[in-house]
Formats: sequence, C-alpha cells, structure tokens
Amino acid sequence: MLSENDIQQLEDYQYNRLSSSERKAVEQQMKKDPVYKKEAKAYLRLYQGFQIDKLSRDMQRWDQEQAAPKFFQLKHLLLAASVSLFIAVGAYLFQQQNSSPANYAHFYEAYKPLNIDNRGGKADLDSQLIWEAQKLYKGKKYAQAIPLLAQCLKVDCQIMLGVALLETQKENEAKAIFRELSREQSISLEKQQIASWYLALTLVKTEEWTAAEKELEHLLRTAKEGYYIDQAKALKARIKAQ
Repeated sequence: MLSENDIQQLEDYQYNRLSSSERKAVEQQMKKDPVYKKEAKAYLRLYQGFQIDKLSRDMQRWDQEQAAPKFFQLKHLLLAASVSLFIAVGAYLFQQQNSSPANYAHFYEAYKPLNIDNRGGKADLDSQLIWEAQKLYKGKKYAQAIPLLAQCLKVDCQIMLGVALLETQKENEAKAIFRELSREQSISLEKQQIASWYLALTLVKTEEWTAAEKELEHLLRTAKEGYYIDQAKALKARIKAQ
C-alpha cells in the first residue's frame, strides 16, 4: 500500500517537480517492485482522471460565468423570437383555415343523387341520356357529363349540372343554375335547400363573402333541419370569424 510519502512523490513525478536523480529513483523502484508499480500506475491514472474531470468542470463553470450576461440576453431574444414565430404561424394557420379555398374544400362534397328514373315521355331516348349522364357524373367525368345533363330538365339533372360546372371552374354558370333552383317554388323544399347550399359554396369559392352569408341565412330561414343545416351554420360561423 502506498504511503503518504509515496503519494506525494508520485504527484511530484506527475508534474515534473522532481530532479533528474529523484525521477530515476522512482522509475527504478517501479522496475524492481511490481506491487509498487501496479499501485503507482493505478494511483496516477486515478489522480490524472480526477484532475481532468475537475479541470473540465472548472472550465465549464468559467465559460458560464463569462458568458452569463450574453447567454441571458440570447435566451430572452430566443424566447421573444419563438413567441413572435408562434404568433405569426398561428395567424397564418388561422388565415389559411378561414381562407376561401380552405372553407370551400372543407365543406364541399359533390352532390350524390339517387338513380333517376324516367317516368313517361320519350322513354328510350331520355332513359339512355339520363343513364349516360349519371354514369359520367358519378365517374367524375364532369366535362363530358355537362352537355348531356344540359338536355335533361329533371331537378336532379340540373343540380348535377350545376355541380359539374362548379367542378370545371365555370362558377358563374353554376351560380345561375343554383340561384334559379333555390328560388323555384314548383320543386320540393329539399331540392331548394340543396341548390341554396351549393349556391352558398360557389359564392365562397369566388370569395363573395357577403352574398354567401346572406344565402346561408336564407337557407337557415327556410329549413330548421336537413342534411345541410348543420354545415350551413358552421360555414356561416367561419365566414363571420374572418
């Protein structure tokens, strides 16, 4: 076991505080005494590791003390920047969420009619036309469906025609069809409401906010319940939030 003198001598050896003859004496003892050599090497590794760890901690502490004011300022600058970025992103997302494309995409769903029967009239010709028009419409081939739907005077055909025009970016023509159907007293209230809903959506797409809100109010006045009523209330609330 190393004595206090041995430990002091090894520390002096480590830091080159020994004379040439004293260093040689330590080295000779290590060569002659394997036990001493083993304990000396273990102590030197331990001491060196301790010193390195201590020095590392001291250097870190010195760096922190020297950089404290700058670090404090930087931390607050980063915090302020983060808050500003959060506000900006939040505002952008809110704006995007309430923008015309976002509102339109969120609420839009193409009209899905039941199969239309042709009862009476020119059965063969009209049935074939209606069947082909529905097939194209349901296959989302709106441009091809438009000329066929335009020849069909049934209400469902006209609603599909308006949607097909809307899908092919012919918003003005779609608005004209939906506006006429939404005020047509000879058709069912349900079909009037459907036309009114799509008219409001078309107005949202073209960013005619006041007209869209008025159309939604008209829809909500004419019906207390129905598939589009809850959606109309939600869309109206979004428009008001802009």
